[in-house]
Amino acid sequence: MAFILIRKIAELLCYLAMGFLLVRLHVLRKEDTAVITKLSVNLIMPFSILAAFLVPYSTEVMKGIGAAFLAYALIKAVVLPASSLYGKLTGGSAVEVTSIGYSNVGNLVLPIVGSVLGQEWMVYVAGAIIVNNALFWMHGIAYFSGERKFNAKKYFLNMNILCIMVGFLLFTLRISLPDIVQTAVRSVGNMIGPVSMLITGMILGGMTFREVFANKRIFPVTGMRMIVMPLLAILVLRLTRLDRLLSNGETVLLIVLLSELTPPANVVNQSAVLYDREPEYASAIQVFSTLVSIVTMPLMVLVFQTLMEMPH
Repeated sequence: MAFILIRKIAELLCYLAMGFLLVRLHVLRKEDTAVITKLSVNLIMPFSILAAFLVPYSTEVMKGIGAAFLAYALIKAVVLPASSLYGKLTGGSAVEVTSIGYSNVGNLVLPIVGSVLGQEWMVYVAGAIIVNNALFWMHGIAYFSGERKFNAKKYFLNMNILCIMVGFLLFTLRISLPDIVQTAVRSVGNMIGPVSMLITGMILGGMTFREVFANKRIFPVTGMRMIVMPLLAILVLRLTRLDRLLSNGETVLLIVLLSELTPPANVVNQSAVLYDREPEYASAIQVFSTLVSIVTMPLMVLVFQTLMEMPH
């Protein structure tokens, strides 16, 4: 599993290199990422989420979604206080605290799960997406805006949340879309991995090596996001052993873990731009964490599988 994951991350890094070259060869500009990002956030990612629900209904799948939701909520109950504590102890900025606390669930995990395990397993990522998005809009955005009030309208009108609700209704009511529509939805959704990495590569292409590593705090922040938080997640999953509730429980928990192993969420970068809170630093953390992930993600999967196989 870990070696297959290495291969998939290496493939995603190839897309990153393409985006990098497009900017360095002056075919596109770094500023062009704004349009591509809107396309990704408002069309490609929502369709990838919707496609995950286009599977036959079963009680086992429904239980799996619930278990994934609960498992990821328990992980965040540990990870978010840990990221806030890091911020208090080090005087960390909004970018640092949210980069540590929130992972890139949709853009990386959906294509990885689809490629490594199969598209029928992508539905279990929905539980993590719901938890991650809900908590960011209720908690994470407060670090950037200073507002402590939950904006329900902005949350429920988010395209990703709307597609989760529509997809869940289609799944539970056992409604099948026409074949041609399903094919179109899946085709657009399958673009999420390449497009998200092209965007990251384009951002990297518009920065100098010095700019990426200008802030030395990038190293401990990346270490927290890519090593410490995943280890906490593994500890939570090991102690709770929710895998015993399902026949395919270990695979479902592996998907939950993958959701926490990724670099910082793209919404951190977008919020940094929106509120003018160190957007270049946010991009640098994103890029560096993505490069580091080719080593840390497979390593954490190995640690997880080893621990889960040990007697409780």
